[in-house]
Amino acid sequence: PAVGVRPDDLETLIDTVEDFTTRSDSSVILVDPIDPFVKANGFAITLQAVRILSDLAHSQHACLLVTVGAAALAPVDHEALERLLVEV
Repeated sequence: PAVGVRPDDLETLIDTVEDFTTRSDSSVILVDPIDPFVKANGFAITLQAVRILSDLAHSQHACLLVTVGAAALAPVDHEALERLLVEV
């Protein structure tokens, strides 16, 4: 089931994903879009949260999907996110 998390509550997002991935095999986590999280928390803090989510997904054999609006990030921020995640 889909779970909504307020954009300013990254801790709940991380806790929810951790709980979900530990209870489910081959989970898929969708953060769609990431833009409100960046607006509410700034890019650096959001990137740290995405890094934690990525590590959780990897350790639990889950798939993390993150969507980004075309104009939501500065080019340098988009590149930093690309280095962390595989673009599809």
